[in-house]
Amino acid sequence: MKFLDKIKNARLKDQSGSENPSKEESSNVPASSLQLDVDIDIDTSTKPDEKPHYDKKKWLKILSYVLLFLISFSIFLYISFPYSILKETIIQKTEQASGMTVDIEDVSFSLPLGLKLKNMTLSTKSSSYTLKKVAVNLAFFPLLFAQANITVKVNDSQGGVINIKVGAGIFSLIFSKNKLPSYVGVLAKKFSITDLSSLIIPNASSNPMIAPLLDQIVITGYLDTDIKLKLNDDPKKTDIQIILKLSDSSINVKSEDLNLPSQKFEKSLIKAGTSGGIFKIDNTSGFESQDLSVGFDGTVTFADKLMQSEINVSIPVKLKGELLTQYGFLLGGGRGYATYILSGTLGRMSTIQK
Repeated sequence: MKFLDKIKNARLKDQSGSENPSKEESSNVPASSLQLDVDIDIDTSTKPDEKPHYDKKKWLKILSYVLLFLISFSIFLYISFPYSILKETIIQKTEQASGMTVDIEDVSFSLPLGLKLKNMTLSTKSSSYTLKKVAVNLAFFPLLFAQANITVKVNDSQGGVINIKVGAGIFSLIFSKNKLPSYVGVLAKKFSITDLSSLIIPNASSNPMIAPLLDQIVITGYLDTDIKLKLNDDPKKTDIQIILKLSDSSINVKSEDLNLPSQKFEKSLIKAGTSGGIFKIDNTSGFESQDLSVGFDGTVTFADKLMQSEINVSIPVKLKGELLTQYGFLLGGGRGYATYILSGTLGRMSTIQK
């Protein structure tokens, strides 16, 4: 308003410098001799388009203090953390969850927020399995944005590796009904399943009729996977992509009484994914050996409630060679092949043989 005040107080001056000319005098003054004397006081210290000035040195100083704190805290944690207590806690919790005997050679801290387990051995009465290294890391910077990103890297004793990534919004975990992570990824390369199968399969069933048979089965091979799951409380919005392969794989039955020939698989593949709320199993999925063929094809149409999702999956099974000779009578009225149809919902599924 200072500018307007100056305009209101502007005075006409004649060439002689008279400050208050009379009406008569001013009327006789030529227009060319009139002068508009206006003082304009404009503050030019800041320009309209000029961005606010930030003190870079100040922010760098604050950032350096934060980094110094984090480094100092990490070093303190690394030196003083009670790893022996943590090791015993991990062993106890793992044994309770798995029902197996667990032994860990060493537990150490890794920067910025992680743990490393060296030579973790899981044992049952009949077998044992050792993981060379298990590394668990929690990403630090996503925590600043209320996002928990956890990475688990598992190395077997033969050079294979599995990387598991889990991402979840902290607030969504707190307030979501299903408490699901937003993302799960599993990437495996040449991970040996031979010793792992001998540990898991015998304990897969407590049925006294089935358990002795499972104890005689040995699966060998190497696992390669690429699994991506983007989960949502609404199953229709869930995105699933699965590729699972076994290489150099076979099934062996140790019992001579069963007289089942070893099956070496030429193909061991599961490929599936979602599109438009429908989970589809690719018809290239299946297992092929010299005496056995098992295929998979079909869909699961997701509903608002997962267990109400409709399933329509066919599993053709065909016996050949020695398996056909010995066990062909079990399938298709003696034909040695049949197709099993899974239908209904995930909550109430029925199976028929064609």
